Amino acid sequence: MSYFAEAAACKFVEKYPGSKRESLYEQMMQSALDIVGDKNEIYVLKSSDKTSEIKLYKPFYEHFGKKVTILEADEVESRINDWNGKFIISALNQMDILSYSIDTIKAMIDSRMYNDFRTVFLIHDKRFMQLWFMPEFTRNFLTDKEAEFLRAHSIETWICKDKSSEDVLKKAYVDKDGYILEHFRLGKSEKVFAGPLTSENDWKAFPVVTSDERIISCGDLL
Repeated sequence: MSYFAEAAACKFVEKYPGSKRESLYEQMMQSALDIVGDKNEIYVLKSSDKTSEIKLYKPFYEHFGKKVTILEADEVESRINDWNGKFIISALNQMDILSYSIDTIKAMIDSRMYNDFRTVFLIHDKRFMQLWFMPEFTRNFLTDKEAEFLRAHSIETWICKDKSSEDVLKKAYVDKDGYILEHFRLGKSEKVFAGPLTSENDWKAFPVVTSDERIISCGDLL
């Protein structure tokens, strides 16, 4: 869902009278405004990763009378007195956060920032997906039927460092075309190596046993 898709849909309806469409765009925009509430000052903590969507925050919120300040990751600690107590939207990655002092991290927690640590360290971390295939974990909050449904629509993940992954790694070593290797903390398609698109020499040269990687089966993507 984006402004460009919304604009294209509007033009389509104008061009073809009688056509119908359902739009949640205005609802999404209202939700983005509602999360700020009555706060008039917003600080966006920008990740060191390359990103494009953050540039949209400033004109959007300023249109509604909010003051928006975007801080680069390396500015967050030095300007803690500026953002502490304000409405904060975090776009920081794991490595940014782990580089900060415990006092800075506590200030972030106390600020109840939007997009908090649970998103970054749980949902964004692909190791979380491994837990979906562990009955000793899922039985604490899912029925057997619910867990079966989740696994049927998920991609099984093995963490390369884990001893339990030895058999999968042996298979992947000789059958690269059946697997994908990727970093379990990065996003935006960084450090993703698809076996079918990787040379035999490069594939066998990856130090998977000592790296922060997960491996998944290509078959689970079909």
